[in-house]
Amino acid sequence: MKITLPAGFKNYYQQKGHFLLVGGLIAFVTLGLVAEVYQSHSAHNSEPTPAQEAPDTIIPKGYVLVPIELQNSESLSALISEFAIVDLYLPQDSSTKSKGKKIGRHLRLLRAPLNPNTFAVLVPDAEVPAVVNHSGPMIAVIQNRSQSGNGAIEREKKSISHVNYYLGG
Repeated sequence: MKITLPAGFKNYYQQKGHFLLVGGLIAFVTLGLVAEVYQSHSAHNSEPTPAQEAPDTIIPKGYVLVPIELQNSESLSALISEFAIVDLYLPQDSSTKSKGKKIGRHLRLLRAPLNPNTFAVLVPDAEVPAVVNHSGPMIAVIQNRSQSGNGAIEREKKSISHVNYYLGG
């Protein structure tokens, strides 16, 4: 394929200072066309990713997705992408001087796809009241994904008093 240039353009192109300018202009136009073709091609062939699916389609049977308020949501936003395995704690209450309390272990924390600063936990259906009954923000601590565990809510353990009788002797 032979390209013929007009006489005036050929003379302009052969001048010493204009060689780089014309070459750069041709390269710029060519790259622009390639980028446009690539962008239009990828826009037509894009398939929905799992992140674009609605959250109610990924909830396993017997579980529910409970939106929660997290005290450390900004830190978590910087550390996780779509989900993480976490332990949930109630923060320490300075007014009653109560210590922080673990309320859930090895729970799947999901980031809301429409608002990345909102989080929810995947909880077994029977244990939803234990999460919902706690007021105020919680603290999520990221756990290792490969550790075994299926997500459980911590139940309050009743203390049992033991009385030991010693016979004198």
